[in-house]
Amino acid sequence: FWTGKLDVSFDWYNNTTQNLIVGRVPTGIEPQVFQPSINLGEMTNKGIDLSVSHRNQVGDFQYDITWIFSHYKNEVTDIDGNPETFIGRGGDRIGEIARTKSGQPISSWWGYEIDENDRFFDDQAELDALDQPDAVVGAWKYVDQNGDGVIDGNDQTWLGNPHPDFVTSLNLDFRWRNFDLSFFMVWNKGGDLFNNVRYFTDWRVFVGGVSPRVLYDAWEPGADNSNATNPRLAPGAESGYTPFNSTSNSFYVEDGSFFRGRTLQFGYNFSPALISKAGISNLRVYFQAQNFFTITNYTGSDPDITIQGGSDLLMGHDNGRFPTMAQYLVGLNISL
Repeated sequence: FWTGKLDVSFDWYNNTTQNLIVGRVPTGIEPQVFQPSINLGEMTNKGIDLSVSHRNQVGDFQYDITWIFSHYKNEVTDIDGNPETFIGRGGDRIGEIARTKSGQPISSWWGYEIDENDRFFDDQAELDALDQPDAVVGAWKYVDQNGDGVIDGNDQTWLGNPHPDFVTSLNLDFRWRNFDLSFFMVWNKGGDLFNNVRYFTDWRVFVGGVSPRVLYDAWEPGADNSNATNPRLAPGAESGYTPFNSTSNSFYVEDGSFFRGRTLQFGYNFSPALISKAGISNLRVYFQAQNFFTITNYTGSDPDITIQGGSDLLMGHDNGRFPTMAQYLVGLNISL
């Protein structure tokens, strides 16, 4: 539009992928041997991609603005022709944390849901009211999903999935005379991450590296525990840690939304008339910053997590990978 000043691109897609290669699901009565990879999965991805670019020049000032928006919905539609078949995946020192099953997004989180309305067992009367094995006063209280008064495997449920609600980015490029400035930002909204690192920082399974949450955010007897996140701090099995630290639950699942400044670059090109006497045809100095700020509520080291270990059956699994580094560079470009 407007003689090239405005470009708009819109894509809508409904893609079905068949014959996905996954490990064969054993029957449960056969020997525990290596399972071959077979073609048995099918999934759909429905979404939109929108790009809007505007460029213009007003006198010596030029600008180029590009906005990109992407949204998709993933759903597994078939596994081996059986709607009850699922592919489970375990975490690092934690039991099954994710399931891929028909009707759900791939790599959906699975486990017990902590009751956010009544997070802890505050006294013996609450322990007696709900049959939750191994629970102690000051331990988490799980949601009784089927209402039978007993917490067991039937109360495990879907805890979220790593697929974002949308991803959008904004790229700004400004030029005025010999100066130039570019700025690239990304906003990832939604997508739940499994923070497996909390196993090592919030349970005393190793010496050192313990989060302050263990001390300052733990349940305390007789205190206002409305802001507490962790079970009570106590020695050994009395704390209730043993039955909970290796069990997948909603404590590990966090919102992975983030807003990040990817790149900022500010440069200056010296006038040819000024540098030609030195035998230089082009001279440019610049300052560049990468990943220089991130706004997020995620408690892990980096919310920008892609597929780990080459398996999309564990998307969004944070097992302690090295975070994206912030970098600050000063550069000089010279052409003779």
